[in-house]
Amino acid sequence: MKSSFLIISIIILFSACKKDKVSSTPIPPIPSCKIVTATRLSNSTKVTYSLSYDDSGRISQLVYDGQDAYTKKYSYKGNMIYIDVAAGVNSSTDTITLNSFNLISTHKETVPQAVYNISYNYDGSGTLISSTSQQDNYPSSTITYNFINSNLTNTTSEGITDTTSYFSDKTSVIGNLDDFNQLISYGAFYYKNKNLKKSYHYGNMIFNYSYSFDSDGKIISVVSNYGATSDTTNFTYTCD
Repeated sequence: MKSSFLIISIIILFSACKKDKVSSTPIPPIPSCKIVTATRLSNSTKVTYSLSYDDSGRISQLVYDGQDAYTKKYSYKGNMIYIDVAAGVNSSTDTITLNSFNLISTHKETVPQAVYNISYNYDGSGTLISSTSQQDNYPSSTITYNFINSNLTNTTSEGITDTTSYFSDKTSVIGNLDDFNQLISYGAFYYKNKNLKKSYHYGNMIFNYSYSFDSDGKIISVVSNYGATSDTTNFTYTCD
């Protein structure tokens, strides 16, 4: 009986050693990919956002070639982000402060005729609760945010609530529009979703979204439909 137990113990030990040896084999890292261009097609209009990055992988420049063309340059110092927007008479500067969660705490935009300030408020886990914006000395306005299962489902501003639904079987990946729009606007984020957006309801307007992916799971195309109107955003990437 003791010999049988000894044999079984040796087999288990040998198997465990084999597993440890196999699991210690180096696994090639997943490539780090960044968006290089985003081209938006709407009816007969075509515009392109071209992105560049610094050595740390942070966005350093954005060139937009639409009707009101502009170039944005981003610089970083500690928890601060500075953005210079060259857009002729519409040029502006942005100053962004990040909090301990590396999310946007404050955003100040200075344009020739006005100064806009936004502050973002989070709970103890870093989930966005509300934001307050103000132009110069005018009355401020507040937006409240509601998350369910790590997805932003509702925002309410001035008594108007919009609602967003998500694909439960599609995890948010690079190329989702919410992350992209925050990236080019601020060089940082104030929220992220767990899943990809399925629909967005605002008043009587309903937008529906569909996605196309490449073999690595990156989004290469997002289609947004509103009735007979359709917008398509196509992405290209660079990967390390």
